[in-house]
Amino acid sequence: ADVFSREPFVVWFQSPHTAVKDFVIIPLHTTPETSVKEIDELVEVYTDVKHRWKAENFIFMGDFNAGCSYVPKKAWKNIRLRTDPRFVWLIGDQEDTTVKKSTNCAYDRPWMSATTFQLNLNYSLQGPSPTAKNLSL
Repeated sequence: ADVFSREPFVVWFQSPHTAVKDFVIIPLHTTPETSVKEIDELVEVYTDVKHRWKAENFIFMGDFNAGCSYVPKKAWKNIRLRTDPRFVWLIGDQEDTTVKKSTNCAYDRPWMSATTFQLNLNYSLQGPSPTAKNLSL
């Protein structure tokens, strides 16, 4: 049975002039009530796309509703995107990815596959974007 409320898109980018020559982005907006199942199922999407396209570098991004009451701490042990060492988290559980002052949750988080991305990209993501801060959002 399909667990996605909104099907994830899959986009393959190629860039011959950069250190990482190609990568796949899989965006998804989960439904809060089913976010645990939907986040976990992204591993199946990854496996299918990796097999079909022979791709190695993946970024998962979007509004995963991956925090607070939607994904309780005890649920993380059952989410393969979290427990599988093939994936790297870029934003921790304590970060606030919202712009609303009354909400402090890490809903929106990118993950990536632990391949050449890890070796070639220099990343530092912490909290809301500087743009959001500058606009007092």
